[in-house]
Amino acid sequence: MQYLRLFTCALLSILSLTTSAQSDAAHIIHAVNHRIEGVQQGYYSIAGYWKAATKDDTLSNTGQVYFFRNSPINPDAIAPFILVKDGELREAFDGQRYYYISAANKHIGEQDPQHRGGIHKMIEGGYRSRWAFQPFLRQGNAAPFEVQKFAAARVDTFVQDGATYARITVLDSFENKHRLSASDPAMVAWTQVFEVSLGDFVLHRWVQTMLFWSKPQYQEIRLSAIENLPDGLSFERVFNKDSLLSAGYQLKTIVPTPKTEPHVSSIRIGDTIPSMTLQGLHGDTLQLGFPAEKGLLLLDFWYRGCGPCILAMPVLERIHQKYSNNGVRVCGLNGRDADFPGLEAFLRERTVTYPTFLDPHQAFTKQLNIKAFPTLLCIDRSSCKVLDIVVGHDPDLEARLGHLLQNARR
Repeated sequence: MQYLRLFTCALLSILSLTTSAQSDAAHIIHAVNHRIEGVQQGYYSIAGYWKAATKDDTLSNTGQVYFFRNSPINPDAIAPFILVKDGELREAFDGQRYYYISAANKHIGEQDPQHRGGIHKMIEGGYRSRWAFQPFLRQGNAAPFEVQKFAAARVDTFVQDGATYARITVLDSFENKHRLSASDPAMVAWTQVFEVSLGDFVLHRWVQTMLFWSKPQYQEIRLSAIENLPDGLSFERVFNKDSLLSAGYQLKTIVPTPKTEPHVSSIRIGDTIPSMTLQGLHGDTLQLGFPAEKGLLLLDFWYRGCGPCILAMPVLERIHQKYSNNGVRVCGLNGRDADFPGLEAFLRERTVTYPTFLDPHQAFTKQLNIKAFPTLLCIDRSSCKVLDIVVGHDPDLEARLGHLLQNARR
């Protein structure tokens, strides 16, 4: 702690001269790393928040994390940890196996992280990244944060509740692979913000923001200071699988399901499409399951937050422009996005001229049990028979459907 006090005095004297001293960020992060690595067995409270670029709501997760860095190092250099929420054990990693614990059902699920690409892959995204916070769990030679990445970061200071904090901002960008129109940015702006109390070098808040299309996507982590666990409190004292099994818990080994090609489970090629009337964004209607004139209907199930769905749009638009006079009708079907004006603007910006129809509460999507997006149903309009089903984005869709497109009215 003497080191931290001396470092704090020197750093505050520097920061008092400027609020954007770029060279100080790496020194602050070095001290943050030093503090994190100084606790071998500890715990911290965490509150995580997440908002997707295409959503207006924010998801959250809160709890406590217990970690045991002095355990043998595993291939991913992630210390064993235990996740607690509302006073109950929820998940645990013992260095080799991952566990899911349900007190209500008296159930323990056990999984080999290597089946998921390693523990690093399991917690790098999704809700666990907003709960476990991987930098606090690294062990061995893996530093919590790579100091060199902060060489050009901006540092601002602010005072809150009598304490001085540093706000470190790291800016970066990467190529926007989902860019489909001139209105889409060529690069995706990526920002990380770290808020550190300079008295003790505790990281209290971390925010990552990315700008996709016209809306930001972000996740935020709020953290307490890391505290030492009492001497003698081991991983097994907090989570003891054998004790839970003796108390009546049931253990189930989770074996990953072999990956197969995605499919639509309740609609098959040759089936008749069920009857349904759908409303369009502009008040028009689409009647399904009713025989019509000869032709081909391409019905695309999609939503705004689906990257492959967005990539498929130019291909469908090209088919729409090329074959609409040959009896081919292209229609989108969206059951997830409730912001209709925003949806119209989104399609207009991407020059999508074929109509999109709405599926409130995904009633028709669920009736067909469609779970993969995008899914394209190729339907004969006169017989209402499904002629082909395409799951996922196929850049060669026109070639795949060439025979159907050329002979739509025959």
